[in-house]
Amino acid sequence: LPNLRRLTVSNCGLNEVPERLARAVPSLQALVLAGNLLQEVPKEVREMKNLNVLDLSRNMLSAAGKLQHVPPSVQTLNLAHCHLQELTAEG
Repeated sequence: LPNLRRLTVSNCGLNEVPERLARAVPSLQALVLAGNLLQEVPKEVREMKNLNVLDLSRNMLSAAGKLQHVPPSVQTLNLAHCHLQELTAEG
């Protein structure tokens, strides 16, 4: 799927993102992973150089933790309804 621009995988019970996702969709600009069971920002998204929108809302990110895996290209980051206790931009 080299030309895919938007991927929505919401409410699927995901607790991790496949390692090969970035290679499978190199042109991805928007990734919606809302309503899953992710406990941290998936490190796999760091390789998505064209990603502009990352939606991790309604996941299990209680400490949101560190955002070092968010690519610098991301302009919109949705972490709504994740029960965040802390938000840190550095690793």
